[in-house]
Amino acid sequence: TGVSLASPKILPPTSGKNLLAPATFVQENRRAAVPPAPINATANSEQREWPQAQARPNSNGVQGIPIVSSQDVDNRLIIDSQPIHQTVVQQIPIVGSTSELLPPEGSVDFAACPHCGGGGCSHCMPGVTELDSAAGIGQSYISSSDSSEPPFECFGFMPCADRYLITDGLYWTRNDGEISGTNFGGFSDYEWDYGIRVQAGRRYDSISGMEFVYTGLQPLEQTLRQTSGIGAIDANFVPGGGLGAVQTSAFFNAVETNQSIKTQFHSVELNRVRWGFDVVQTNIGMRYMWFEDDYKLVSRNNLGHTGTFSLSAVNQLIGPEIGVNLFYDVGRRVSFSGFGKLGGYLNFYRTDLDLINNAVQYLSNAHSDTNLSASLDLGVNAHIHLQRGMRLRAGYSAMWLWDVTSSADNFPTVLTTTTGFTPDDTDTVFFHGANVGIEFYR
Repeated sequence: TGVSLASPKILPPTSGKNLLAPATFVQENRRAAVPPAPINATANSEQREWPQAQARPNSNGVQGIPIVSSQDVDNRLIIDSQPIHQTVVQQIPIVGSTSELLPPEGSVDFAACPHCGGGGCSHCMPGVTELDSAAGIGQSYISSSDSSEPPFECFGFMPCADRYLITDGLYWTRNDGEISGTNFGGFSDYEWDYGIRVQAGRRYDSISGMEFVYTGLQPLEQTLRQTSGIGAIDANFVPGGGLGAVQTSAFFNAVETNQSIKTQFHSVELNRVRWGFDVVQTNIGMRYMWFEDDYKLVSRNNLGHTGTFSLSAVNQLIGPEIGVNLFYDVGRRVSFSGFGKLGGYLNFYRTDLDLINNAVQYLSNAHSDTNLSASLDLGVNAHIHLQRGMRLRAGYSAMWLWDVTSSADNFPTVLTTTTGFTPDDTDTVFFHGANVGIEFYR
């Protein structure tokens, strides 16, 4: 018997071999389509009239007969959208191309989304397409005009995008930088200041890509002024080994001192990135970091002598790093993530120590060397989906640097003519702070 199917609709697969339950008829078409050409089918079936329906010919002049088939493509259910009969078919050998049974592109209602009350996700979230996961993972950020053709599989962090840009504003400080230059005290911590972190990536397929990361801080600076009318301020070093009271007179019996500290940090990373389903991202690559730590003491004694003592330590670290990001989605708007990075580096460092007293420079000692250093980054973020291709995020992160040289660890207790030639390079530096940023996907 020749049967014409007008504007068919696909329903989800069924588990049984034969569909014996009455069919549910769908009375609406979301997209008009040219009816497919008639196909030949034979059936051994029992047919009964649908009492409420009136026979209406379809576009080919043949009354529409809904067909329920367990033998067609992917074991899917195909139903005429204008039924007048209910037919249960035990076996329908299909003659001809099975592609004639497929619906027009774009007319398929994808699997129900549990976060949308059982309806398709596109019904309750503007900007969400059929490519979005029904489980709420992988919000589609495809910029292509034809969203039915994603560049690759959709995973959580990067959903279906092949490019992304993440910018974070940082508000960080540094601990473990205590230094006290005089008997009146010094610094215990650094001031908080702003910085930036930028991540730009390109994804080449469903599991791999490349990522560039830059992190930079405004110089973390702090100053301290101390005065004593009776000249009771003394430096916290003792001259010796070729230096005496003449070379350090401005730093004892002082009436005024000014101390300052400054830390600078910059980091550049280039990583090969891999995505594992919708919960993990790993990276391996190279990282370069610049860490500079400076200290200065300017002193004036009761005789009017002035002097300057300064320390500078510059570290340039380069080496491999590995990292992991873990992601957890809550519904379709909110998600959380946590990351960690571990690196090992060659540290090319340099220290400079200068002493000027009463307009005469007595010391200008510099030393360069190389050692092995390490770093650890940890952080957490919360993400909120703002619109297609954009998320807001906020979090907190921290970074440790081990075995670096700093001014705090090289302030001398005894100042000699050779001070600064054998600096300490085992200091630990700790940065931490909050971040707020925007994620863009294309």
